[in-house]
Amino acid sequence: LHYIHSAPGGSGSANPPVVSTVYGYVGTPPAQRHISSLVWRLGPTHFLEEVLPASSVAAIYELGPNYVGSFQAVYLPCKDSKTEVVPSSPVVLVPEEKVSFSIYALSVSTLTVAKIRKVYNKLDSKAIAKQLAVSSHENATPVKLIHNAAGHLNGPARTIGAAVIGYLGVRAFVPKPVATNLQYVGGAAAILGLVAMASDVEGLYAAVKALVCVVKSNPLASKEMERIKGYQLLAMLLKKKRSLLNSHILHLTFSLVGTVDSGHETSIIPNSTAFQDLLCDFEVWLHAPYELHLSLFEHFIELLTESRQVSRLSLGENVLIENFVMCAWRFISLIQVGRYG
Repeated sequence: LHYIHSAPGGSGSANPPVVSTVYGYVGTPPAQRHISSLVWRLGPTHFLEEVLPASSVAAIYELGPNYVGSFQAVYLPCKDSKTEVVPSSPVVLVPEEKVSFSIYALSVSTLTVAKIRKVYNKLDSKAIAKQLAVSSHENATPVKLIHNAAGHLNGPARTIGAAVIGYLGVRAFVPKPVATNLQYVGGAAAILGLVAMASDVEGLYAAVKALVCVVKSNPLASKEMERIKGYQLLAMLLKKKRSLLNSHILHLTFSLVGTVDSGHETSIIPNSTAFQDLLCDFEVWLHAPYELHLSLFEHFIELLTESRQVSRLSLGENVLIENFVMCAWRFISLIQVGRYG
């Protein structure tokens, strides 16, 4: 950066006689802050000494705002495959000597100026004390220090991190997606409880919608649904609530299975367990309105006829189709014996 002097605080020589402190603000300096109705949040922040190529920028974007690290061992997400594919080795997105600092609220400690002086060094403690307008030997005022996650990497000396300045509405917190937070209060089983408690169409739709969103956005919840036989539980609950079923809930079921995308060019069924337990269990939809039967069978016909790769189906998917055919004949036989409502 040409506007930053090569020897900050010095007279211009390569070796200034006095060691100077260089600090920067992420946000508004204390002298310029004023009351505002704006709410400002800062996520993970990285300072890099290198211009990144477009591919690295795209990879960082794909990692999302919840990524914490210094880009030294990144497993790039696979977008083209429906299954989770773990690469053979992690990828280095940024050379470690080019990462000046990486800060995020997950790595924060509450210290004092005196403790910072003891743990780190005298120079940093004095600089932080100056910004907080306290004594450099202060041992009572709490200081939130966000650690530099790149401090251990090879390369030149780095900052110890960032001190949170100001306590009027300023706090350090670690947000997490709703789907992740639900894992702490029961996970998918808790949402199945909401499905069980639904007493009207709106409540049932909202509960199934929440379940679909969580399962599709959180791999842990998807694995938990398979572990606890959650799709079978959902099918049982839907059987008990046949009178509340409508086309919207059927469409959510398609989305849960993963076959709702009208632009798919393959007959691969992303969630085969849900396909078997929900769509192929016709007793769930037996007493539903006729329009739901029509939509369900039209969806099956699309899966069987509109695919360009039907002849290249895997063995497991051929078994699913055989299962569907058997269930269809069973459905027809139920109609013939007079169990159709």
